[in-house]
Amino acid sequence: MVRQGLSRVDGARTTSAADRLSTVTDDTVGPDLLTVAQVMARLQIGRHTVYDLIRSRRLRSVRIGRCRRIPAAALRDFLNTLTD
Repeated sequence: MVRQGLSRVDGARTTSAADRLSTVTDDTVGPDLLTVAQVMARLQIGRHTVYDLIRSRRLRSVRIGRCRRIPAAALRDFLNTLTD
């Protein structure tokens, strides 16, 4: 099964749920909830470090089912504490 790109015979593009979440009228606005992998990429740190930040409550997160998500506002708040 192809998750992105051309997956149908007629050539129509399909979008993932994450793409639909981040689609807002303004293209500069990102998703409200970030995955651990997205936080890893943005901060250029490892998975273990992200979970350590969550465990130490320096970085807020929410659980949705079995998934861990980081609100974009929580990431901004964390970055602001680093620069203060």
